[in-house]
Amino acid sequence: MELTISQLADKVGVSVATVRHYEQEGLLHPVGRNQSNYRIYDETSLERIKFIKSAQKLGFSLLEVRQLLKLDGLPNACPSALDFLIKKSFDIKSQITLLTNQKDNIESLMKQFHEKSSNGTCEFFEYLETMPVSPSSELIFCRHSYLFDAGNWTLAGNFQQNGHPSVGMTGLVNIEHVNNLWEVTRTIVLKDPEKTEETIAFHIPVAPPEDVDQKFIADCSVFGDVRGSIAFAGGDIFKYYDMVDHDVKGYEFLRRIHTDLYEANGVLSNGSKSISWWDYRMERDSRKLDS
Repeated sequence: MELTISQLADKVGVSVATVRHYEQEGLLHPVGRNQSNYRIYDETSLERIKFIKSAQKLGFSLLEVRQLLKLDGLPNACPSALDFLIKKSFDIKSQITLLTNQKDNIESLMKQFHEKSSNGTCEFFEYLETMPVSPSSELIFCRHSYLFDAGNWTLAGNFQQNGHPSVGMTGLVNIEHVNNLWEVTRTIVLKDPEKTEETIAFHIPVAPPEDVDQKFIADCSVFGDVRGSIAFAGGDIFKYYDMVDHDVKGYEFLRRIHTDLYEANGVLSNGSKSISWWDYRMERDSRKLDS
């Protein structure tokens, strides 16, 4: 089956300009030209555009679609594809929490303006003229973050390493505020035959209002030095890990259920496939970490 660019666009429900844009981005290629020197396409072109549109509906950018297309058809592509899905899930959750935080701030302003406005005067425009123009750290707006609550937490969930069955895990988290740092120590024990234990100690500086990017360093019993960043939105937390001495990166998302309960999930990846992933519930507890 041979199709001109307009016929191809009609069949998949996009504009001719969109098809041309896909070509410019290297996502689509004509199979040749007809006698009138018009570019022609085939059934593979139809399938390719359907692939691109489906991926975009899931939130993938054209750059990410290009990376996915490189995986399509390769042997053992599923682990790498799973990495894309996990990362996209984290990105979407982060966007949701950021938007939720913006919505909460707007609704709070609406309430303030409604209560304070009088004689037809709207304080909103005055607020926009006087508000700080430099962005503030999301840390400042995260009123319910567990990092502000020194104390002890317990966690329980599941851990899975690539190629191995899922195992249960338990742990304790101790949080202290020392010398203008949040000291967060987390000890996790896996319920595997070896009773594997990992301890990681985070050192997170308290961000001043003008700080935009919140960084942290950590000491891990498995990976050694860890560098990362942490973002807050509403009551939710997103962490990015970079294992300095290993070609390993990680992500973790914690969602606040209520004051004393968080749900979390995370993943470690070496860039080509997932190494491990986990999920757990973290609850406030009065017990302390064993020394």
